[in-house]
Amino acid sequence: MADERLLRIYLNDHLALATAAVRLARRSAKSNAGSDLGRTLERFATELDDERHVFARAIEALGYRRNRAKEAAAVVGERFGLLKLNGHVVSPSPLSRVVELEALAALVGWNARAWRTLAGLPQLAERLAPLDLERLATEADERQAELDRFRPGAASTAFVG
Repeated sequence: MADERLLRIYLNDHLALATAAVRLARRSAKSNAGSDLGRTLERFATELDDERHVFARAIEALGYRRNRAKEAAAVVGERFGLLKLNGHVVSPSPLSRVVELEALAALVGWNARAWRTLAGLPQLAERLAPLDLERLATEADERQAELDRFRPGAASTAFVG
């Protein structure tokens, strides 16, 4: 039998992280507008928002309540990310791009692992079957690989010139 309290916490944590990922992807897409990276991040923001809704549906399917405070904290945390020391005071720096790509890759990877964790719990299989967890995990892996494609160029621009 699953520990319902821990599972509720786990899902709400992932919903909060997904909320932060959507906001970060949108912000980073704006600062990279007009480029291949910007277009990719615009698409990712939409896909990540869809994935965020799946976390919400999983919470609902299991009969839990969403923790709106955690979601709000994720929004605030993402906003604090703007304050990082990146060498520029009022505009993004090349370092911002590197850090944002790394953060998005980590958040997308967390999603992939969450979907696989849930898929590996046969006690939940029936209630979560409509979510197609393996497909979600595969799509997250593909997103992560696509983000990794941009990292070397961002790092080269930031650190080598």
